[in-house]
Amino acid sequence: MTSNQQSDLKSEIKSIQKKYKIIGREKELLLLLIALKAKKHIILEGSVGTGKTYLARALSHYSNADFYRVDGSEDVLSHVLVGYFDPPAVINKGYVEESFIYGPLSLAMQNGGCLFINELNRIPEGTQNVLLSALDEHELIIPKLKTISEKK
Repeated sequence: MTSNQQSDLKSEIKSIQKKYKIIGREKELLLLLIALKAKKHIILEGSVGTGKTYLARALSHYSNADFYRVDGSEDVLSHVLVGYFDPPAVINKGYVEESFIYGPLSLAMQNGGCLFINELNRIPEGTQNVLLSALDEHELIIPKLKTISEKK
C-alpha cells in the first residue's frame, strides 16, 4: 500500500469517526475499509455490546449501501433470508416476480447492500448453507423465478 493510499484511508477513518461519533476503533475501521474496498465479505466477532452492529451500520451508510439486519435464531429458515412466493399472489398471477417477497439476502445481493446477521451461530445449519453458497458463488438461485448475481 502506498503512502498516499494509507493517508487516504486515515482521512476516511477520521471522517467516519466524526460523522458517526465513533471514538477510537481506528484498527477495526481500517480493516473494515480495506475489506469494503476489496469487495470482500466481513465477519465481525466480539463480545456483546462492543459496537459491532454500530460499526457495520456506519460503514454501510458511509458507503451508501442499504443495511439489512437479521437477528439469528432457530426461526431464521432459508425463506426468511431468501424470500418466498406469496400463495394468494401465485394463485392469481403464477410464479412471477410480482408474487415473490424478497428476503434480506436477496435484497442485499440485488441492491449491493449490507446484510448484517447478528448471532449467525444461532441460525439452523440448512439456512447457513444457503447463505454460504451465496457468499461462495456470488449467486443465489430462486427456483421458478431467477438467479441473482451479487451486485458489486
